Amino acid sequence: MRLLAIALILIFVSACSTPEALTEHREFVAREVVNNPAVEEAYIEQGDFRLYYRSSGKAEDAVAVWVHGTPGGWGSIGRLLVNDEFNSRVLLASIDRPGWGYSQYTDEPRLVTSYAEQANLIAPLLQKLKADHPDKPLILVGHSLGGSIIPAIAADFPELVDGLLILSAGLNPDITGPRWYNHMAKFSLINAALDERMQAANVEMFSLAIELEKLRERWAEFEMPILVVQGTEDELVYPANADFAESVLNSNNSRVVRLPNQGHFVHMERTDLIATCVLAIATEQLDHCAE
Repeated sequence: MRLLAIALILIFVSACSTPEALTEHREFVAREVVNNPAVEEAYIEQGDFRLYYRSSGKAEDAVAVWVHGTPGGWGSIGRLLVNDEFNSRVLLASIDRPGWGYSQYTDEPRLVTSYAEQANLIAPLLQKLKADHPDKPLILVGHSLGGSIIPAIAADFPELVDGLLILSAGLNPDITGPRWYNHMAKFSLINAALDERMQAANVEMFSLAIELEKLRERWAEFEMPILVVQGTEDELVYPANADFAESVLNSNNSRVVRLPNQGHFVHMERTDLIATCVLAIATEQLDHCAE
């Protein structure tokens, strides 16, 4: 039984990561980003909750807010935080999503699985950025679970959001939800062998389809520019989510971009494309977001 549990754990972990890409990325962030004086750190406090974020760049053309997936943290977009060309045009704020890293309730730290609650806790940062840069478009950029959450933020606070860039994200509640390894990871023997981050990520996966179902009737509300970018070889998010996006979004203000041979980790492997797509939204030239 113990050998079976270990085998299942290894399958679960391998399904959620590519060790080489993650290791290289983490080393880069530790070496080039964490102590970089150009990457400032700050908090936004709301009652007993504190939202942590790091930022860099100048809001010449736009302001972008990065919302990471699960597990994750502000450093998941580390390469873009130190991209000089991008930073000369865009102010990028990358958060620890509520319930992760330093973004926590101070009295009773916990996961935040409600997307409405996520939106309410992130909104004060958006309000600050809007007040500081009222004449610049504010664009939410989300990867994986972060990409599933940002439409909920935009739906609840449309006055604060001017565009969405959704990367490698589950969007269709009918095909997006816990997979077999998520169910296996709930068993106590297997769950105990996972670290806290993987345990928390597994919990978040069981809220995904429920929260997306709440969004199902709200897609037609969006009037802002929206780009959905999906790799055709993504093993963690079904590429068919791109088809769903095309079926529910208004083609007048949205585009779906499919990346041949691209896996899940577009935020580590295609930083330049993400920069291009942010600027495509800022200038409302969505067709510029392309290979």
